[in-house]
Amino acid sequence: MCNDPNVSDPAWAAREGMVAFAGFPLAVEGRTLGVLALFARHPLSAALMADLGPVAASVAQYLDRRRALDAVRESEERYRVLTEAVPHVVWNADTAGDVTYFNRRWVEYTGLPIDRSFGRGWLDAVHPDDRARVRAAWRAMVTGTGADRFGHEFRLRDARSGGYRWFLSAAVPLPLADGRVDCWIGSMADIHEQKTAAEAVRESEAFRRSAFENSPDCLKILDTDGRVLEMNEGGCRLMEVDDFGAVRGTPWPDLWPAANRDTVRDALASARAGRVGRFQGFCPTLKGTPKYWDVSVSGVPGPNGRPFRLIGVSRDVTEERRAEQRVRESELMLRQLADSMPQIVFAARPDGHVDYYNRRWYEYTGFPDDGTTGDASWAPVLEPDQLEAVSERWFESVRTGEPYQCEYRLRRADGEFRWHLGRALPVRDLQGDIVRWYGTNTDIHDAKLAADALLRSEQRFRTLTEAVPQIVWTADRAGEVTFFNRRWDEYTGTPLEVGRRRGWEGGPVHPEDADQLRARWQLSVAQGADGFSSEFRLRRAADGAYRWMLSVAIPLRADTGAVTGWVGTLTDIDDQKRQTQVLEQMVRSRTLELESANAALFDEVEERKAAEEQVRAVAAELARSNEELEKFAYVASHDLQEPLRKIQAFGDRLKTKCRDALPDNGKEYVDRMQVAAGRMRRLIDDLLMFSRVTTQRRPLVRVDLGKLVREVVSDLDVRIAQTEGSVAIGGLPEVDADVTQMRQLFQNLIANALKFHRPGVPPVVEIASEPVRRGAGADAGEPVPMCRVTVRDNGIGFDEKYRDRIFAVFQRLHGRDQYEGTGVGLAICRKIVERHGGTITAHSREGSGATFVIDLPAPQATTPEGTLENARSE
Repeated sequence: MCNDPNVSDPAWAAREGMVAFAGFPLAVEGRTLGVLALFARHPLSAALMADLGPVAASVAQYLDRRRALDAVRESEERYRVLTEAVPHVVWNADTAGDVTYFNRRWVEYTGLPIDRSFGRGWLDAVHPDDRARVRAAWRAMVTGTGADRFGHEFRLRDARSGGYRWFLSAAVPLPLADGRVDCWIGSMADIHEQKTAAEAVRESEAFRRSAFENSPDCLKILDTDGRVLEMNEGGCRLMEVDDFGAVRGTPWPDLWPAANRDTVRDALASARAGRVGRFQGFCPTLKGTPKYWDVSVSGVPGPNGRPFRLIGVSRDVTEERRAEQRVRESELMLRQLADSMPQIVFAARPDGHVDYYNRRWYEYTGFPDDGTTGDASWAPVLEPDQLEAVSERWFESVRTGEPYQCEYRLRRADGEFRWHLGRALPVRDLQGDIVRWYGTNTDIHDAKLAADALLRSEQRFRTLTEAVPQIVWTADRAGEVTFFNRRWDEYTGTPLEVGRRRGWEGGPVHPEDADQLRARWQLSVAQGADGFSSEFRLRRAADGAYRWMLSVAIPLRADTGAVTGWVGTLTDIDDQKRQTQVLEQMVRSRTLELESANAALFDEVEERKAAEEQVRAVAAELARSNEELEKFAYVASHDLQEPLRKIQAFGDRLKTKCRDALPDNGKEYVDRMQVAAGRMRRLIDDLLMFSRVTTQRRPLVRVDLGKLVREVVSDLDVRIAQTEGSVAIGGLPEVDADVTQMRQLFQNLIANALKFHRPGVPPVVEIASEPVRRGAGADAGEPVPMCRVTVRDNGIGFDEKYRDRIFAVFQRLHGRDQYEGTGVGLAICRKIVERHGGTITAHSREGSGATFVIDLPAPQATTPEGTLENARSE
């Protein structure tokens, strides 16, 4: 009725013929919304009037709901407009915690579509490191197990940059009239700059504090009056302050000796004036330890620009002071040492100006010791023709910093020009700058004349050797070949330098003769024998044929009897050798014919008995011969030790005491001699070890191979670390063995696997075992139980056609310049395994590693010879 304009017009009812009217209030819960009016052109019945009451109530309820919905829509529209106007992300969530609304700012920032963001999808935009924490906090908030307000910091992905920025998200519940939560309303505000700034402040403060506490110097914070407020831990250690509280508030000058306090006060005054006060002085620690300090004091400006705190930095320079004193003492000792030397000693500034000579200079030149230095000192005694070249060479070294070395003639006081070897080296500071040059002039006049005479003698020798038909060669006292005449090149097609680089392997010497030839030659050199003679095959370049050669050499000895070199020849004896072989074959054939004729005279029984007796005799003789050979090798190796020790001892003495007096080729000869002696010692040691396998046997005891191999790997840990390798040890059995020999067996195999690894590929060694049965026993007719141990590596491998050769003494598949060794290690391994009643073999392919297979008898129920502890005690 409120909205009908006809109600207010009295003429309307008369015009329309209305004769009856009824009105009912429209009220809901005490609130009047209007009136329900009924106009009629006839009287209203009582029944109709009774029905109008419920109708009015229904209409009132409808109008009330309609107004409420309109109010909600209007409120929601105002809320939406408001959320779109704010700069933050605004969101709503239902009571289950699922997001039902995001404003436009969410999409603009994250780039995540609204439909994918609803529910729990918005968590996809949260940083992975923060996601679980935020999800848990939001779940606790919604389920009522957390706080009554949600407020958390986390990182959101920025769609524009792809990075993450820090946001603060806050949410509150929107309650109903009965207190229940109707929904959640929240926002997300960008706090990245505040967060970054706060973190930077914390990091800066932590850095300053860390720098203060970790400084190796003594750092102090003082007030402007100079009282000590703080001291870092390093400073307390340097000053030996056990309790800082004992010095807190103490005027800093009072900690210094009385003689230095005015200097300290002046430095404080400079710092208060905005300058830096610096000084060096002596001040003992609180415990009386004497120390020298390098000190600087500066002010920390306050808001008004004037210092409100002072910082003192004291650096302990006690060792520097002591070092300076030691330098002064060292210089004095150096001058005394230089004056005692027979050579001329000089020193120069970094620019090359000579400013010091030892006493020998003035004795040699006859110059007065008047302090004359520089070019004016040495130019007058140099031969005029050499002056310019020597000067250029000297100043070139000064310019480049390279060591200086030059030969020239200096005039002696008696007027004679004598050859000298000048050498000088630069001394550099910690920055690498040259601060000094030190050099010597050594009189080499007599040695140079001797060298010239030797050169002429060598030229005559070479002329003579070129005239003979044989191959002529020379070697130094270490056995290294130094010369071949032209006949060598013509015959072998191999230049001398190539032959020296290849050694005995891969050269023109037949592979089957190379090891024996090398061993015999090295033995003759080591013993200083009166002569050397050997037959071997040498490849002829013209047709590739190997022909027999006879090599004969005699030593050249000094007056003392020591060998200084060797001279030898190679003579082609192939034709004589073949004729001898033909004759020997003819003799053997005739002998066989005679033996066959004689054998026919005996009956079959006597022949068999004689043959059996002969076999037994040969076997006994062979056993005796082998035993004598092993004992001979052991004794001979021991006897070789003494002369080898003397060679090495005198070589070391020559190198340490006379090296500077030797020319360059003399030093090279000494170095080569020591290298050859070292190789000979390793060869002797390996021969000793090889012979000890049978000459120094120990009882067989029960040995845990797993424990033994782990000990071997521990002994080789330095070599394993150097090669960046690894050793994998599987389950290994117990066997009855000689502990020392079994350790040697696995040490040789594992060391070989580490040595022969492929370049750039770390070695991997795998050791495993399995039980096997070998053949049938000699007496029992059943297979013999064995323990098979395999050692597998990923090294360079080898061609299997050399499988048997690698277990022979002195057999090598690679040159010494590639891999060190003597070629005895695997021979020792085979001898050890055979001594234990086992076998050893190998399988390999070049470039694919190698596998060594060892079969050892399985241990018996008891070990009659003892236990591992007994063996160790022995």
